[in-house]
Amino acid sequence: MFLLLAVAFASAAFASSSTNAEDKPTVIVVVGAPGEEEYGKNFQKWAGLWEKASRDGGAKYLSIGLTPTNEATDLELLKQTLALEPKESAVGLGVVVSGPGDLEGEDAKVQLGGPVL
Repeated sequence: MFLLLAVAFASAAFASSSTNAEDKPTVIVVVGAPGEEEYGKNFQKWAGLWEKASRDGGAKYLSIGLTPTNEATDLELLKQTLALEPKESAVGLGVVVSGPGDLEGEDAKVQLGGPVL
């Protein structure tokens, strides 16, 4: 339910965005290690919903973790992707992380393809 509300919110928030590539908000979806097969299918499904909401709302959509790569770990790819985004911008940047996680005290961690986030 929360995911559907978030997707609806993202669509509404991005709907008024300009179509110029530099003026588009960016949505980065990071999909963690699947853990159990059922969870992996859900993570992929949710990433697809985020992609649709982003594109329908005129946002630039980027994903990390959906396609295996030997180039870098998912954490490194996330850092590289964030480094390429404008540091000062009038448009938004959203980062969505889904994957198996662990809460230790006040520290929440998500298992990516490689180091934890």
